[in-house]
Amino acid sequence: MLVPLLLSLAAVVCILLLGDLPVFRNTFISLLHSKLSRLLDGSVSTLKYLDSHHFNGKLRFMARFAGWAIPAFYIVVYSSALWLFAKNTLPLLPKNHLSIVIPSVLLNYYTFSMAVLLDPGSKPACIYPFDEIIYTPSTCRTCKTLKPARSKHCSTCDRCVQLFDHHCVWLNNDVGYYTYRYFLTFLASKVWTFTYGAYLCWIALATTPRMFWHTVTKTNSVNKISGALFLLCILLLPLVAVFLAEHLRYIYLGVTTNETAKWDYIRYLFESRLLYRVDTENGCKYIIAHETGYTTLGGTPVNAHEPKLVRSWKDLQNVYDKGFVSNLVERVFPKAL
Repeated sequence: MLVPLLLSLAAVVCILLLGDLPVFRNTFISLLHSKLSRLLDGSVSTLKYLDSHHFNGKLRFMARFAGWAIPAFYIVVYSSALWLFAKNTLPLLPKNHLSIVIPSVLLNYYTFSMAVLLDPGSKPACIYPFDEIIYTPSTCRTCKTLKPARSKHCSTCDRCVQLFDHHCVWLNNDVGYYTYRYFLTFLASKVWTFTYGAYLCWIALATTPRMFWHTVTKTNSVNKISGALFLLCILLLPLVAVFLAEHLRYIYLGVTTNETAKWDYIRYLFESRLLYRVDTENGCKYIIAHETGYTTLGGTPVNAHEPKLVRSWKDLQNVYDKGFVSNLVERVFPKAL
């Protein structure tokens, strides 16, 4: 019963997280992602309306505590799977595997706990320049304070976060300046755990591939549990691996998850030939052409003097991209603010 539940939940989560990737566009997965996203957005909008008109903010207050149910659920399920593994599969393996199993499990618990409990950077500082493309000087409409480049106000946690990547429901926390390294290491540790766990279950059950299914289905409960754990690892491994690969790609590009949507909007303007550049005393700025004039990327009307159409995507440099290694070091070893 546990395995089908986990697989169904994993499928829904992965569709929500990965369904809008370019590789899935115009496919059944992107269609499911769209429908699930609309369903979630509609549910959230309804709850916000009820909260503001009938509950005076009490639902929002309760939701903050209810959010802890998801990381608690993960801990319970993961710990239960480890207990089943230790009770049924581990006794069938050579003892030398313990020297790898124990550190792997501890790393997973540690990185998850740090990603859940650590402050992601709730007091953002101006450590990044405004690129005048996806970030321009502005004020947070909620906090009423200066909004540093690469920061964002999280509506769920009700705070501005330095180097905001995304709000993770599995962590009930924001993935930001201080928590991204633990989030990334947690994903890597899960990929390793599923890979090594599947390998251990396999060698505990089968001597040849053709005997495996018979061993799982026709023998004792110990083998059935080991087989179920093997299938669980094999099925969840590619999902987590794709998510990890997606974030490694973002690091390579020098962007956060939050910034990918901003760059998608800039690309739309560029491909629609609506993006213009204006040279000023303080450097170049980018504006949007409308039928009635020009506006800044933030939507403020502006008088443009000799605007120049942006004709090459190479003209739009990502000033935050310092190369894969430097980007990775910056995300994994953040400096104290």
